[in-house]
This record gives sequence, C-alpha cells and structure tokens, in this order.
Amino acid sequence: MKNYFYDYFAMTGKKYGSFYSKILTLQKPNLKFIYCGRRAIESKIWLIRIFFDYQRFLLRRKYGLEIFFNNIGPGFRLVHAYNVTISDKAILGKNITIFKGSTIGEAFRGDKKGSPVLGNNIWIGPNATIVGKVKIGDDVVICGNSYIDFDVASHTVVKNGRNIIYKKECATKDLILYDINKIVEG
Repeated sequence: MKNYFYDYFAMTGKKYGSFYSKILTLQKPNLKFIYCGRRAIESKIWLIRIFFDYQRFLLRRKYGLEIFFNNIGPGFRLVHAYNVTISDKAILGKNITIFKGSTIGEAFRGDKKGSPVLGNNIWIGPNATIVGKVKIGDDVVICGNSYIDFDVASHTVVKNGRNIIYKKECATKDLILYDINKIVEG
C-alpha cells in the first residue's frame, strides 16, 4: 500500500489516510484504478487479490485501461483515465505522469525488440507512443502525439511531429505538480 500513498500524493498533493481521501479514491476512476491495481499486486491474501483484480478488470473494460502495476514505481499519476496502455514488461521509474491515449508498448521484431525502460520524473503527453527496447532518461518531457522508438537522454524535451529534441535542465519542473520526493515521512 505504500506505493499507493505516493500515487495519491502525486495526484492530489495530499497524504492518504483521511476519510476524505478514501471517499475521493472511490469517486475518481483514475484513483480507483490505481488503488485496485496496487492492492491486487501488493496483497498477500489471495482472496483480497482476486477481489481487487476483479474490480480492476471492470474498470479496465469501462475506461479502456491496460496497465500492469508490477513494474511501475511510486508516484504514478494517471491524469485522464481513458485508453492508456502500458506493457506488463515495461519498467517505469518514480514520478511518472501520463495522459489519455498514451501507449508504452513492447516491440516483437526488429532491432528494438523488447520493452521500454523509463527513468524518474517523466511527463508523457496525450496520445504519445513509446515502443520497443528504448531507454528514456530522467527528467524528460514527451509532448503529445510523439512517437518514440529511440533512446532519449536525460533532461530533454521531445516535441511531436519530427521528434525534435531540446536539451533543458529541470524539464519537468513545472509539469510534475507534486513531487513524491518532497513528502515528509511521519
């Protein structure tokens, strides 16, 4: 459940645990999907795993979400919970923000056969696609409608169209609203 605490903070900027936070988790589909996914993965009791897997299955069908939480780091932020696909073999770091229509998928043939590895503090815009065995560095912004099938260095902005790349220090500074590294334990 610790990962969900970070996910909730990344989405709302507040700590999870109050009555209001639990009601909000039940109301918002993105929070509910992340909660069910994390509980299904992290629970040691098989009956609880089955219950939350079933809840996640229902939400998956309703909102077109195909996200596997086994390789997603804490601070996952799903902004608009519609039509997002993340491969079960993709590895995502901390503080990932992803918008609707985005795909992080596996390539099955060619030079880039495999799944992507994403670093920390990454912002992925709407309808962006990351495919194949590529490495995305830390502090990267991938703008909407970008198609990424190549490695991206840290501290860069990838613009759509012809995949124009700009080097920029602190690229995600204003885009990642609530950084989980700023949570005070206690």
